[in-house]
Amino acid sequence: MSARNLLAPVACVAALAGLGAGAGMVQPRAGHAVAPRAGSAPVDTVTLVCPSVTGTAAGLVTTMAVADLGAALPGGRSRVAVTALRLPNAAPPAPGSKPPPPAAAPRAFALAPSPVATLVKSTPYDAVALTARGPGAAHVAADQVGLQAQGLGRGATDSPCLPPAGDWWFAGADGEVGFDGAVTLANPTNTLANIAVTAWSASGPLRLAGLDALTLPPRSSLGLKVAAFAPNARNVAIHVHALSGSVVAALSYRRIYGIHPGGSDWIPPTSPQQGFVVAGLPSGPGSRHLMLANPGSRDATVGLRLLTRTGNFEPAGHQSVVVPAGRTVDVDLSAAVAAEPAAIVGSSDQPVLAEARMTAHARAQYDDMAWVPASGPLSGPAGLAASTAPFNQSVYVVLAAPRSAAKLRIAAPGGAAAVVTVPAGRTVQVDPRLLLHLTSVGALAFVPVGAEPVYATRVLYAKGTHGPLLTTEVPVVLPAPIVLPPVVEDPRAATR
Repeated sequence: MSARNLLAPVACVAALAGLGAGAGMVQPRAGHAVAPRAGSAPVDTVTLVCPSVTGTAAGLVTTMAVADLGAALPGGRSRVAVTALRLPNAAPPAPGSKPPPPAAAPRAFALAPSPVATLVKSTPYDAVALTARGPGAAHVAADQVGLQAQGLGRGATDSPCLPPAGDWWFAGADGEVGFDGAVTLANPTNTLANIAVTAWSASGPLRLAGLDALTLPPRSSLGLKVAAFAPNARNVAIHVHALSGSVVAALSYRRIYGIHPGGSDWIPPTSPQQGFVVAGLPSGPGSRHLMLANPGSRDATVGLRLLTRTGNFEPAGHQSVVVPAGRTVDVDLSAAVAAEPAAIVGSSDQPVLAEARMTAHARAQYDDMAWVPASGPLSGPAGLAASTAPFNQSVYVVLAAPRSAAKLRIAAPGGAAAVVTVPAGRTVQVDPRLLLHLTSVGALAFVPVGAEPVYATRVLYAKGTHGPLLTTEVPVVLPAPIVLPPVVEDPRAATR
């Protein structure tokens, strides 16, 4: 054996000893064995994708907001640099047409969130990838809020900007006449992504020709019309799976009654769960529907409970719902909710997808709609980059505590903060402007106080000339520090 090979194990032991010290390993004292401690490392790089920062000639204006929430969280203001990169659409040319000349690669540009930076688009644009670097990168939140006051696309829309992942689930799309929706796929990475799309409807699994092996080039996006791959299908659930690489998927939804608008919004992502909470249905007139999807091979029996401001009960006629294997079900809870702020708690014997659709209604005016997904409790600090309602009208935060009384601290980067207590098994609705004594609010941070689970949704509402406008967003939990496992010296490594 060469001298080089003899020295290699010794070098490994020395390196492990150094790592152990950095991870907080405690050396045992004479006569005492002290367990090594795990360490942690802060998250110093975060990538988020806003699915469609765009405008149209019909009057749609989208505002992308990027917020540094460090000043509203324990530890003070962050030091972070944010760059934005446009992800152009990679749609193939129509059959028989000449491919367009290659476009110049888009260049990244800097944003300075102090505490909020915005990008406003009233003309066509694309998905945008945001990269935050530096101490406090984990404190950055972003979202896109759209407003179109008239036309077929009339409505208020809202979507969080999320990090890339391997799986995305949605429930509630529609391929029937009178609906216009699309799945947006975005690849912010430097590698090719291979993607498979599957879907289910009220009638069963759908056969999606050509969508089981999509390729998405690096730093690009792609739109798939729901009516094109699921024509005439009702209540469609969708699963986007990255076979290689990681992507961000988003689902838009628009309802049209002939030549009249019926509302629009983004359907947020969710995931299959046996126990779920859909929290954040605001008060007000309009319908309330729960969309359930069963992607598995066994029928699912789902028990439902409603948490309102005044009660905790099973909805009459819908205490138990059967969702057949590979199918979707639409549960109308409008009469049970009765215009109160509410949360839906479900328990299923099989994993199911759950999302709530609500409408804002005013007599003889156009409706608007919003979606709330089944989501987890706020497991740590969470944030929203924008909370200003259309025309600076109404903003609410709907909170639910399904198990025990819970407390949540709500803060603005300017320093205002307050703690809200949610009674056990109830839903409450608060106005953050009154709570924080502010004339208007933008970015908001949410910090659970205690260990009891609490759920939150922010609601934007306005009364427009042609009818009400409504959209919602669930605060995104900010990345926690990376836990480093304890490192222990192993003298045997030098003898193996």
